[in-house]
Amino acid sequence: MQKKINSGRIKALAERVLGKDSIYKRVRNINIAIFILAFVVMITLMLSAFNSIIGQVSAENACRYAASAADAFSANIVKEIGFLSDTDTPGYAAAWFADDENEPETLFASGELSSAIADLFDQFDNETLRSLIIDENGLILLDSVAIDDPEPSSLEFVSQIEQEFTSPLFLLTIGRHLDNIDGVFEVRSEPVVVELVSEAYRFATIAEIRSTPWSVVLLYNPSSFLSMYLFFPIIAVLLLLLIVFAISLNAVSNRQIFLPLARLVSSLVRLKEDSNATVYGLGRDDEIGKLSNTIVDLFTKANYDALTGIYNRHYMEATFQNIMHLLSRSAGQLSVLMLDIDFFKYYNDEYGHDKGDVCLKEVAQTLSRAVTRKGDFLARYGGEEFIVVLPNTGEAGARLIANRLLDCVRRLKLPHAGSDLCDYLTVSIGVASGKVLYTQSSDDFIKRADEALYMSKQGGRDRYTFLPL
Repeated sequence: MQKKINSGRIKALAERVLGKDSIYKRVRNINIAIFILAFVVMITLMLSAFNSIIGQVSAENACRYAASAADAFSANIVKEIGFLSDTDTPGYAAAWFADDENEPETLFASGELSSAIADLFDQFDNETLRSLIIDENGLILLDSVAIDDPEPSSLEFVSQIEQEFTSPLFLLTIGRHLDNIDGVFEVRSEPVVVELVSEAYRFATIAEIRSTPWSVVLLYNPSSFLSMYLFFPIIAVLLLLLIVFAISLNAVSNRQIFLPLARLVSSLVRLKEDSNATVYGLGRDDEIGKLSNTIVDLFTKANYDALTGIYNRHYMEATFQNIMHLLSRSAGQLSVLMLDIDFFKYYNDEYGHDKGDVCLKEVAQTLSRAVTRKGDFLARYGGEEFIVVLPNTGEAGARLIANRLLDCVRRLKLPHAGSDLCDYLTVSIGVASGKVLYTQSSDDFIKRADEALYMSKQGGRDRYTFLPL
């Protein structure tokens, strides 16, 4: 049941995103979804990369800080030893440490050394960074966490570094470091960085203090030296750029693609209702223009007769049916005229089929110019037959149009030597008119007009015959 519910929710979400709206809205929603997904992935990757960078930068900064601190500690310790020994003989510091009678407590007795070191420790926040000074035995001599103005008498020197930490790798590294100490450090080596496990700090850096057998242990988190917050302005700028890019892309896509496409669709809808309507984009040189011209070509091939250039029978049948449906609601008047060129077979026999095609074109264009009212149309019914459909037209109007068509063809004066009627081309017309009822079909009017056409031919041709429906 739960799977069905989840599946239904996913389907509903997909329908909401893809939906049945316009292509523009669907593409816009898809772009928003892709943008959000890409942004989340990008931010995740950026944060991961920044975290890696922070770790590397922090390690480098920690090494530099530990080395600098070790050098500073060395200078202060040597200075304090020189003060205690009252000598500046070379090597006096090493000699002081070599004397077993000298203890670390002696150096910190005056408080001057611990105060100087405390100033060095105070450079960073103790919550994210901790500094230790240990001797060659791992004994913690000074701790930045507990060095806040200590009294010299309070320094106990009893805590071992191995007791403060549990990370195996750190304990192994610090153990090796202590084992390799042999006297004082004459030349300081590069600090060692260790990643801690299950500790309050993520990393530790171990640096040697020259002229002493002591070492600095610096414990820190990456944010001690480089905070993630430093990258937030960069992320904010990138987010702003992405939003501007998305909005610009959406606006450009709408202007260049979807708005012209919507105009094309609107013009096609108008074309469906009015065959004389103009299709948008015919003059464009881009894909919209190619699409518009292709659609017009297909529309022309589907609805126009290739030879005469007027509507074909397919268009007539589809449009006639729509007209019948509309007129049947109000019992409107409808007239249909069927036309046939007289003795056209003899015309082809006399002049040839090529001349016959030219004749059909001239007659079709002449008839087309005579049918001018919006909503009326002329179509080629087949061969040399034509049909005229006149919505909202009664007997009087139909008779008027029939006479006009007869006169137009007569005025052409196309020679017709094969005609048994006269020397020029003529047509015969059958006219049918009546109210449109919902029980009737277009075939009823066509059949009645065809009967009237037959009567015209039987009555001598070059005339029209009217029959009511």
